Amino acid sequence: MYIDISNNSDLLKEIHMIKYSRQRESIVNFLASRTDHPTAETIYQNIKKEFPNISLGTVYRNLSLLEELVKSSRFRRIG
Repeated sequence: MYIDISNNSDLLKEIHMIKYSRQRESIVNFLASRTDHPTAETIYQNIKKEFPNISLGTVYRNLSLLEELVKSSRFRRIG
């Protein structure tokens, strides 16, 4: 099952209601550009190109936050 975060206005509103982070925005944009389920390591390796000082822990924390937002939101499922 694929969760389309790019076309989900409720989820995007919730993401924007939390403290802004350029790294989080980059992670969300990366995920929105994908149709597969990239691993945290894949996300980390790609985001690291733009943010060389980002840690894998930061990626995991942001993924956990996004997961909680998805759980608490109505979102559009595809597939």
